[in-house]
Amino acid sequence: MGLAEMQKDLNAEVKRLKQELLESERSNREERDSLVKAVNVLGTAMAAQPDMVVEWESLRRQVQAEGPLPLGGIEESLKRIKDLMREKDGSAEGVLKELELLKEKLQESGRAIRKMILTAMDGLYPLTGEVKAKAGSLEAHLNEENFGAKAAAEEFQEFARYLGGKIHEDFRFVNSEFLSLLNHVKELERTLAKDFGGEEHAKKVDYFEMKVNEEVSLIVNSFDLYGTVSEIKSAVVAKIENIRKMVLAKKEEEMERLRSAQQSILGLQKRMVEAEKVALEMARKAEEFHTAAMKDGLTRLYNRKALDLKLAGALKGLAQGGASFALIIFDVNEFKRINDTFGHVAGDKVLQKVAEVLNESFRKGDFIARFGGDEFAAIIGGMNEEMARERISIFRKNLGKRRFTSYKLGEIRVSVSAGMAVAGAGDTAERVLDRADKAMYEEKSRR
Repeated sequence: MGLAEMQKDLNAEVKRLKQELLESERSNREERDSLVKAVNVLGTAMAAQPDMVVEWESLRRQVQAEGPLPLGGIEESLKRIKDLMREKDGSAEGVLKELELLKEKLQESGRAIRKMILTAMDGLYPLTGEVKAKAGSLEAHLNEENFGAKAAAEEFQEFARYLGGKIHEDFRFVNSEFLSLLNHVKELERTLAKDFGGEEHAKKVDYFEMKVNEEVSLIVNSFDLYGTVSEIKSAVVAKIENIRKMVLAKKEEEMERLRSAQQSILGLQKRMVEAEKVALEMARKAEEFHTAAMKDGLTRLYNRKALDLKLAGALKGLAQGGASFALIIFDVNEFKRINDTFGHVAGDKVLQKVAEVLNESFRKGDFIARFGGDEFAAIIGGMNEEMARERISIFRKNLGKRRFTSYKLGEIRVSVSAGMAVAGAGDTAERVLDRADKAMYEEKSRR
Protein backbone atom coordinates (compact mmCIF):
# COMPACT_ATOMS: atom_id res chain seq x y z
CA MET A 1 0.00 0.00 0.00
CA GLY A 2 1.38 3.45 -0.98
CA LEU A 3 1.63 6.40 1.41
CA ALA A 4 -1.26 8.21 -0.30
CA GLU A 5 -3.56 5.18 0.16
CA MET A 6 -2.52 4.80 3.83
CA GLN A 7 -3.32 8.47 4.44
CA LYS A 8 -6.67 8.08 2.70
CA ASP A 9 -7.58 5.02 4.82
CA LEU A 10 -6.50 6.82 7.99
CA ASN A 11 -8.63 9.87 7.21
CA ALA A 12 -11.62 7.62 6.51
CA GLU A 13 -11.15 5.79 9.83
CA VAL A 14 -10.84 9.02 11.84
CA LYS A 15 -13.94 10.39 10.10
CA ARG A 16 -15.84 7.21 10.99
CA LEU A 17 -14.79 7.45 14.65
CA LYS A 18 -15.87 11.09 14.81
CA GLN A 19 -19.25 10.15 13.35
CA GLU A 20 -19.69 7.36 15.90
CA LEU A 21 -18.82 9.74 18.73
CA LEU A 22 -21.31 12.34 17.50
CA GLU A 23 -23.99 9.64 17.17
CA SER A 24 -23.24 8.50 20.71
CA GLU A 25 -23.46 12.09 21.98
CA ARG A 26 -26.84 12.53 20.28
CA SER A 27 -28.06 9.25 21.75
CA ASN A 28 -26.88 10.32 25.20
CA ARG A 29 -28.79 13.60 24.91
CA GLU A 30 -31.94 11.74 23.94
CA GLU A 31 -31.50 9.29 26.80
CA ARG A 32 -30.90 12.17 29.20
CA ASP A 33 -34.12 13.82 28.03
CA SER A 34 -35.92 10.54 28.57
CA LEU A 35 -34.40 10.31 32.03
CA VAL A 36 -35.67 13.82 32.88
CA LYS A 37 -39.16 12.87 31.68
CA ALA A 38 -39.05 9.70 33.73
CA VAL A 39 -38.00 11.65 36.82
CA ASN A 40 -40.85 14.10 36.24
CA VAL A 41 -43.29 11.20 35.97
CA LEU A 42 -41.84 9.80 39.15
CA GLY A 43 -42.38 13.20 40.80
CA THR A 44 -46.04 13.12 39.81
CA ALA A 45 -46.36 9.71 41.41
CA MET A 46 -44.61 10.93 44.54
CA ALA A 47 -46.63 14.13 44.94
CA ALA A 48 -48.94 12.34 47.35
CA GLN A 49 -45.97 11.00 49.35
CA PRO A 50 -44.43 13.92 51.30
CA ASP A 51 -41.65 11.77 52.73
CA MET A 52 -40.40 11.02 49.18
CA VAL A 53 -40.51 14.58 47.81
CA VAL A 54 -37.14 15.49 49.37
CA GLU A 55 -35.38 12.56 47.71
CA TRP A 56 -37.20 13.23 44.43
CA GLU A 57 -36.10 16.91 44.48
CA SER A 58 -32.47 15.78 45.04
CA LEU A 59 -32.73 13.35 42.13
CA ARG A 60 -34.31 15.97 39.84
CA ARG A 61 -31.55 18.53 40.56
CA GLN A 62 -28.85 15.97 39.75
CA VAL A 63 -30.51 14.94 36.48
CA GLN A 64 -31.14 18.53 35.30
CA ALA A 65 -27.71 19.86 36.32
CA GLU A 66 -25.36 21.00 33.53
CA GLY A 67 -22.29 18.95 32.73
CA PRO A 68 -21.59 15.25 33.24
CA LEU A 69 -24.22 13.23 35.06
CA PRO A 70 -23.15 12.40 38.64
CA LEU A 71 -24.01 8.76 38.28
CA GLY A 72 -22.84 7.97 41.79
CA GLY A 73 -25.19 10.54 43.33
CA ILE A 74 -28.05 9.47 41.08
CA GLU A 75 -27.55 5.85 42.05
CA GLU A 76 -27.54 6.79 45.75
CA SER A 77 -30.77 8.80 45.36
CA LEU A 78 -32.37 5.94 43.49
CA LYS A 79 -31.33 3.56 46.25
CA ARG A 80 -32.95 5.73 48.91
CA ILE A 81 -36.12 6.11 46.82
CA LYS A 82 -36.21 2.36 46.29
CA ASP A 83 -35.92 1.82 50.03
CA LEU A 84 -38.81 4.21 50.59
CA MET A 85 -40.82 2.57 47.84
CA ARG A 86 -40.35 -0.82 49.44
CA GLU A 87 -41.99 0.62 52.54
CA LYS A 88 -44.95 1.64 50.41
CA ASP A 89 -47.21 -0.48 48.31
CA GLY A 90 -44.67 -0.81 45.43
CA SER A 91 -46.76 1.31 43.02
CA ALA A 92 -43.60 2.97 41.52
CA GLU A 93 -41.82 -0.27 40.68
CA GLY A 94 -42.16 0.26 36.92
CA VAL A 95 -40.66 3.77 37.13
CA LEU A 96 -37.67 2.48 39.08
CA LYS A 97 -37.01 -0.20 36.50
CA GLU A 98 -37.03 2.38 33.72
CA LEU A 99 -34.61 4.58 35.66
CA GLU A 100 -32.32 1.61 36.15
CA LEU A 101 -32.50 0.84 32.42
CA LEU A 102 -31.66 4.45 31.51
CA LYS A 103 -28.69 4.39 33.87
CA GLU A 104 -27.41 1.21 32.20
CA LYS A 105 -27.79 2.81 28.74
CA LEU A 106 -25.76 5.82 29.85
CA GLN A 107 -23.04 3.56 31.19
CA GLU A 108 -23.11 1.53 27.98
CA SER A 109 -22.64 4.75 25.95
CA GLY A 110 -19.64 5.64 28.08
CA ARG A 111 -18.11 2.22 27.50
CA ALA A 112 -18.76 2.49 23.73
CA ILE A 113 -16.91 5.81 23.53
CA ARG A 114 -13.99 4.41 25.52
CA LYS A 115 -13.92 1.47 23.11
CA MET A 116 -13.67 3.86 20.13
CA ILE A 117 -10.79 5.67 21.76
CA LEU A 118 -9.00 2.40 22.53
CA THR A 119 -9.51 1.36 18.90
CA ALA A 120 -7.89 4.60 17.76
CA MET A 121 -4.98 4.01 20.15
CA ASP A 122 -4.39 0.27 19.62
CA GLY A 123 -5.66 -0.59 16.13
CA LEU A 124 -5.40 2.54 14.01
CA TYR A 125 -1.77 3.58 14.32
CA PRO A 126 1.33 2.67 16.41
CA LEU A 127 1.40 5.46 19.02
CA THR A 128 4.41 6.91 20.80
CA GLY A 129 4.56 7.39 24.57
CA GLU A 130 3.59 11.04 24.22
CA VAL A 131 0.48 10.27 22.16
CA LYS A 132 -0.53 7.38 24.43
CA ALA A 133 -0.31 9.70 27.42
CA LYS A 134 -2.58 12.21 25.69
CA ALA A 135 -5.05 9.46 24.78
CA GLY A 136 -4.96 8.14 28.36
CA SER A 137 -5.76 11.60 29.67
CA LEU A 138 -8.74 11.70 27.33
CA GLU A 139 -9.97 8.32 28.56
CA ALA A 140 -9.80 9.49 32.19
CA HIS A 141 -12.64 11.94 31.48
CA LEU A 142 -14.91 9.18 30.20
CA ASN A 143 -15.30 7.01 33.31
CA GLU A 144 -18.69 5.63 34.15
CA GLU A 145 -19.14 7.75 37.25
CA ASN A 146 -18.79 11.13 35.56
CA PHE A 147 -19.87 11.02 31.91
CA GLY A 148 -20.37 14.16 29.77
CA ALA A 149 -21.01 13.48 26.06
CA LYS A 150 -20.45 17.04 24.79
CA ALA A 151 -17.15 17.46 26.57
CA ALA A 152 -16.11 13.96 25.46
CA ALA A 153 -16.90 14.76 21.82
CA GLU A 154 -14.86 17.97 21.93
CA GLU A 155 -11.93 16.24 23.60
CA PHE A 156 -12.04 13.34 21.15
CA GLN A 157 -12.10 15.74 18.17
CA GLU A 158 -9.09 17.54 19.59
CA PHE A 159 -7.32 14.21 20.08
CA ALA A 160 -8.16 13.19 16.48
CA ARG A 161 -6.66 16.44 15.14
CA TYR A 162 -3.58 15.94 17.29
CA LEU A 163 -3.22 12.32 16.14
CA GLY A 164 -3.65 13.33 12.49
CA GLY A 165 -0.86 15.88 12.84
CA LYS A 166 1.48 13.31 14.37
CA ILE A 167 0.73 10.79 11.63
CA HIS A 168 1.33 13.45 8.96
CA GLU A 169 4.71 14.20 10.52
CA ASP A 170 5.55 10.48 10.56
CA PHE A 171 4.61 10.09 6.89
CA ARG A 172 6.79 13.04 5.95
CA PHE A 173 9.71 11.53 7.87
CA VAL A 174 9.23 8.08 6.30
CA ASN A 175 8.99 9.60 2.83
CA SER A 176 12.16 11.63 3.40
CA GLU A 177 14.05 8.58 4.67
CA PHE A 178 12.83 6.47 1.76
CA LEU A 179 14.03 9.02 -0.78
CA SER A 180 17.36 9.22 1.03
CA LEU A 181 17.69 5.43 0.87
CA LEU A 182 16.96 5.45 -2.86
CA ASN A 183 19.69 8.04 -3.38
CA HIS A 184 22.15 5.87 -1.43
CA VAL A 185 21.26 2.86 -3.57
CA LYS A 186 21.78 4.85 -6.76
CA GLU A 187 25.13 6.09 -5.50
CA LEU A 188 26.14 2.52 -4.66
CA GLU A 189 25.27 1.39 -8.19
CA ARG A 190 27.43 4.16 -9.64
CA THR A 191 30.46 3.33 -7.50
CA LEU A 192 30.19 -0.46 -7.40
CA ALA A 193 32.26 -1.05 -10.52
CA LYS A 194 34.84 1.50 -9.41
CA ASP A 195 35.30 0.05 -5.91
CA PHE A 196 35.51 -3.56 -7.11
CA GLY A 197 37.22 -2.92 -10.38
CA GLY A 198 38.27 -6.31 -11.69
CA GLU A 199 41.91 -7.34 -12.11
CA GLU A 200 43.40 -4.29 -10.41
CA HIS A 201 41.75 -5.17 -7.10
CA ALA A 202 42.82 -8.84 -7.40
CA LYS A 203 46.45 -7.75 -7.96
CA LYS A 204 46.35 -5.64 -4.82
CA VAL A 205 45.13 -8.62 -2.79
CA ASP A 206 47.94 -10.85 -4.15
CA TYR A 207 50.54 -8.18 -3.41
CA PHE A 208 49.29 -7.84 0.16
CA GLU A 209 49.59 -11.60 0.71
CA MET A 210 53.11 -11.66 -0.74
CA LYS A 211 54.37 -8.88 1.51
CA VAL A 212 52.90 -10.49 4.63
CA ASN A 213 54.47 -13.86 3.73
CA GLU A 214 57.84 -12.17 3.30
CA GLU A 215 57.61 -10.62 6.72
CA VAL A 216 56.56 -13.91 8.26
CA SER A 217 59.54 -15.73 6.70
CA LEU A 218 61.97 -13.16 8.08
CA ILE A 219 60.54 -13.51 11.57
CA VAL A 220 60.74 -17.32 11.48
CA ASN A 221 64.33 -17.33 10.18
CA SER A 222 65.47 -14.94 12.89
CA PHE A 223 64.54 -17.47 15.57
CA ASP A 224 67.09 -19.97 14.22
CA LEU A 225 69.83 -17.89 15.94
CA TYR A 226 68.27 -18.34 19.37
CA GLY A 227 68.04 -22.04 20.13
CA THR A 228 67.69 -21.40 23.89
CA VAL A 229 64.39 -19.68 23.55
CA SER A 230 62.50 -22.51 21.91
CA GLU A 231 59.40 -21.95 23.96
CA ILE A 232 59.19 -18.34 22.83
CA LYS A 233 59.93 -19.36 19.28
CA SER A 234 57.14 -21.94 19.28
CA ALA A 235 54.67 -19.45 20.65
CA VAL A 236 55.60 -16.79 18.12
CA VAL A 237 55.58 -19.24 15.23
CA ALA A 238 52.08 -20.34 16.24
CA LYS A 239 50.93 -16.73 16.23
CA ILE A 240 52.54 -16.18 12.86
CA GLU A 241 50.70 -19.20 11.49
CA ASN A 242 47.49 -17.68 12.75
CA ILE A 243 48.37 -14.47 10.93
CA ARG A 244 48.99 -16.45 7.75
CA LYS A 245 45.59 -18.14 8.06
CA MET A 246 43.92 -14.80 8.68
CA VAL A 247 45.56 -13.38 5.56
CA LEU A 248 44.41 -16.33 3.47
CA ALA A 249 40.89 -16.01 4.86
CA LYS A 250 40.93 -12.29 4.12
CA LYS A 251 42.06 -12.95 0.59
CA GLU A 252 39.28 -15.48 0.03
CA GLU A 253 36.75 -13.06 1.49
CA GLU A 254 37.92 -10.24 -0.76
CA MET A 255 37.96 -12.49 -3.81
CA GLU A 256 34.41 -13.64 -3.04
CA ARG A 257 33.32 -10.03 -2.71
CA LEU A 258 35.01 -9.31 -6.01
CA ARG A 259 33.27 -12.21 -7.76
CA SER A 260 29.92 -11.21 -6.28
CA ALA A 261 30.44 -7.59 -7.28
CA GLN A 262 31.43 -8.56 -10.80
CA GLN A 263 28.30 -10.71 -11.13
CA SER A 264 26.21 -7.81 -9.87
CA ILE A 265 27.83 -5.47 -12.36
CA LEU A 266 27.28 -7.92 -15.21
CA GLY A 267 23.67 -8.32 -14.16
CA LEU A 268 23.17 -4.57 -14.01
CA GLN A 269 24.83 -4.10 -17.39
CA LYS A 270 22.64 -6.82 -18.90
CA ARG A 271 19.50 -5.24 -17.52
CA MET A 272 20.63 -1.83 -18.76
CA VAL A 273 21.19 -3.24 -22.26
CA GLU A 274 17.77 -4.92 -22.19
CA ALA A 275 16.14 -1.75 -20.92
CA GLU A 276 17.85 0.26 -23.65
CA LYS A 277 16.57 -2.18 -26.28
CA VAL A 278 13.05 -1.90 -24.91
CA ALA A 279 13.31 1.90 -24.84
CA LEU A 280 14.56 2.01 -28.43
CA GLU A 281 11.78 -0.32 -29.55
CA MET A 282 9.19 1.80 -27.77
CA ALA A 283 10.65 4.94 -29.35
CA ARG A 284 10.53 3.27 -32.77
CA LYS A 285 6.91 2.22 -32.31
CA ALA A 286 6.00 5.66 -31.02
CA GLU A 287 7.55 7.17 -34.14
CA GLU A 288 5.62 4.70 -36.30
CA PHE A 289 2.37 5.59 -34.55
CA HIS A 290 3.12 9.30 -34.91
CA THR A 291 3.92 8.89 -38.59
CA ALA A 292 0.80 6.79 -39.17
CA ALA A 293 -1.31 9.45 -37.48
CA MET A 294 0.08 12.03 -39.90
CA LYS A 295 -0.41 10.00 -43.10
CA ASP A 296 -3.42 9.58 -45.37
CA GLY A 297 -4.45 5.94 -45.56
CA LEU A 298 -5.30 5.92 -49.28
CA THR A 299 -2.47 7.91 -50.88
CA ARG A 300 0.22 7.57 -48.14
CA LEU A 301 0.75 11.33 -48.45
CA TYR A 302 0.61 13.52 -45.37
CA ASN A 303 -2.92 14.26 -44.14
CA ARG A 304 -4.72 17.52 -43.24
CA LYS A 305 -3.48 17.44 -39.63
CA ALA A 306 0.13 17.20 -40.79
CA LEU A 307 -0.49 19.99 -43.32
CA ASP A 308 -1.82 22.32 -40.61
CA LEU A 309 1.23 21.66 -38.42
CA LYS A 310 3.63 22.15 -41.33
CA LEU A 311 1.94 25.38 -42.40
CA ALA A 312 2.01 26.75 -38.84
CA GLY A 313 5.70 25.88 -38.53
CA ALA A 314 6.55 27.51 -41.86
CA LEU A 315 4.71 30.72 -40.88
CA LYS A 316 6.50 30.77 -37.53
CA GLY A 317 9.85 30.43 -39.28
CA LEU A 318 8.92 33.23 -41.67
CA ALA A 319 7.98 35.50 -38.75
CA GLN A 320 11.39 34.83 -37.20
CA GLY A 321 13.24 35.91 -40.32
CA GLY A 322 13.17 32.69 -42.31
CA ALA A 323 12.69 32.28 -46.05
CA SER A 324 9.33 32.70 -47.70
CA PHE A 325 7.40 29.77 -49.12
CA ALA A 326 4.55 29.01 -51.50
CA LEU A 327 1.38 27.02 -50.85
CA ILE A 328 -0.20 25.27 -53.87
CA ILE A 329 -3.64 23.65 -53.77
CA PHE A 330 -4.58 21.07 -56.44
CA ASP A 331 -8.12 19.89 -57.21
CA VAL A 332 -9.03 16.97 -59.49
CA ASN A 333 -11.54 18.31 -62.02
CA GLU A 334 -14.94 16.62 -62.30
CA PHE A 335 -13.97 14.02 -59.71
CA LYS A 336 -17.62 13.44 -58.80
CA ARG A 337 -18.32 12.50 -62.43
CA ILE A 338 -15.43 10.05 -62.34
CA ASN A 339 -16.84 8.40 -59.21
CA ASP A 340 -20.38 8.32 -60.58
CA THR A 341 -19.35 7.00 -63.99
CA PHE A 342 -16.49 4.62 -63.25
CA GLY A 343 -17.12 3.80 -59.58
CA HIS A 344 -15.41 4.63 -56.33
CA VAL A 345 -12.69 2.04 -56.81
CA ALA A 346 -11.64 3.77 -60.01
CA GLY A 347 -11.86 7.12 -58.20
CA ASP A 348 -9.51 5.86 -55.50
CA LYS A 349 -7.05 4.67 -58.16
CA VAL A 350 -7.12 8.15 -59.74
CA LEU A 351 -6.30 9.78 -56.40
CA GLN A 352 -3.43 7.35 -55.80
CA LYS A 353 -1.91 8.04 -59.23
CA VAL A 354 -2.24 11.81 -58.78
CA ALA A 355 -0.38 11.42 -55.47
CA GLU A 356 2.38 9.45 -57.24
CA VAL A 357 2.77 12.15 -59.91
CA LEU A 358 2.94 14.88 -57.24
CA ASN A 359 5.78 13.05 -55.48
CA GLU A 360 7.61 12.64 -58.79
CA SER A 361 7.16 16.29 -59.82
CA PHE A 362 8.34 18.05 -56.64
CA ARG A 363 11.63 18.02 -54.83
CA LYS A 364 12.42 15.53 -52.10
CA GLY A 365 12.23 18.15 -49.35
CA ASP A 366 8.90 19.63 -50.51
CA PHE A 367 5.84 18.85 -48.39
CA ILE A 368 2.97 17.09 -50.22
CA ALA A 369 -0.36 16.32 -48.53
CA ARG A 370 -3.87 15.20 -49.33
CA PHE A 371 -5.87 18.26 -48.37
CA GLY A 372 -9.20 16.46 -48.30
CA GLY A 373 -11.42 14.55 -50.74
CA ASP A 374 -10.03 15.21 -54.22
CA GLU A 375 -7.79 18.13 -53.14
CA PHE A 376 -4.04 18.06 -52.57
CA ALA A 377 -1.60 20.67 -51.25
CA ALA A 378 2.12 21.34 -51.52
CA ILE A 379 4.33 23.61 -49.41
CA ILE A 380 7.55 24.50 -51.19
CA GLY A 381 10.25 26.72 -49.77
CA GLY A 382 13.06 28.67 -51.38
CA MET A 383 11.09 29.49 -54.54
CA ASN A 384 9.58 32.65 -55.90
CA GLU A 385 6.20 32.74 -57.66
CA GLU A 386 7.64 32.14 -61.13
CA MET A 387 9.60 29.08 -59.99
CA ALA A 388 6.54 27.70 -58.24
CA ARG A 389 4.42 28.07 -61.39
CA GLU A 390 7.10 26.24 -63.33
CA ARG A 391 6.86 23.38 -60.84
CA ILE A 392 3.08 23.26 -61.42
CA SER A 393 3.68 23.00 -65.17
CA ILE A 394 6.08 20.10 -64.62
CA PHE A 395 3.42 18.31 -62.59
CA ARG A 396 0.79 18.80 -65.32
CA LYS A 397 3.15 17.45 -68.00
CA ASN A 398 3.92 14.38 -65.91
CA LEU A 399 0.21 13.86 -65.21
CA GLY A 400 -0.53 14.11 -68.94
CA LYS A 401 1.83 11.21 -69.60
CA ARG A 402 -0.19 8.92 -67.37
CA ARG A 403 -3.08 6.89 -68.75
CA PHE A 404 -6.15 6.33 -66.58
CA THR A 405 -8.22 3.44 -67.88
CA SER A 406 -11.23 1.47 -66.70
CA TYR A 407 -11.27 -2.11 -67.94
CA LYS A 408 -15.03 -1.97 -68.42
CA LEU A 409 -15.62 1.62 -69.57
CA GLY A 410 -12.37 2.60 -71.20
CA GLU A 411 -10.19 5.70 -70.75
CA ILE A 412 -10.70 8.09 -67.83
CA ARG A 413 -9.83 11.69 -68.64
CA VAL A 414 -8.12 13.31 -65.62
CA SER A 415 -7.11 16.96 -65.26
CA VAL A 416 -6.19 19.07 -62.25
CA SER A 417 -6.74 22.74 -61.39
CA ALA A 418 -4.15 24.50 -59.23
CA GLY A 419 -4.00 27.69 -57.18
CA MET A 420 -0.98 29.23 -55.50
CA ALA A 421 -0.27 31.75 -52.72
CA VAL A 422 3.15 33.03 -51.59
CA ALA A 423 3.28 33.67 -47.83
CA GLY A 424 4.30 37.13 -46.69
CA ALA A 425 5.00 39.00 -43.45
CA GLY A 426 2.05 38.98 -41.06
CA ASP A 427 0.24 36.19 -42.90
CA THR A 428 -1.83 33.60 -41.05
CA ALA A 429 -2.62 30.05 -42.10
CA GLU A 430 -6.21 30.99 -42.86
CA ARG A 431 -5.17 33.85 -45.15
CA VAL A 432 -2.64 31.79 -47.11
CA LEU A 433 -5.09 28.91 -47.53
CA ASP A 434 -7.86 31.28 -48.59
CA ARG A 435 -5.72 32.96 -51.27
CA ALA A 436 -4.53 29.64 -52.68
CA ASP A 437 -8.07 28.25 -52.64
CA LYS A 438 -9.49 31.28 -54.45
CA ALA A 439 -6.75 31.10 -57.07
CA MET A 440 -7.52 27.42 -57.65
CA TYR A 441 -11.26 28.08 -58.10
CA GLU A 442 -10.54 30.99 -60.48
CA GLU A 443 -8.56 28.64 -62.68
CA LYS A 444 -11.27 25.97 -62.42
CA SER A 445 -13.93 28.52 -63.51
CA ARG A 446 -11.97 29.28 -66.66
CA ARG A 447 -12.05 25.68 -67.83
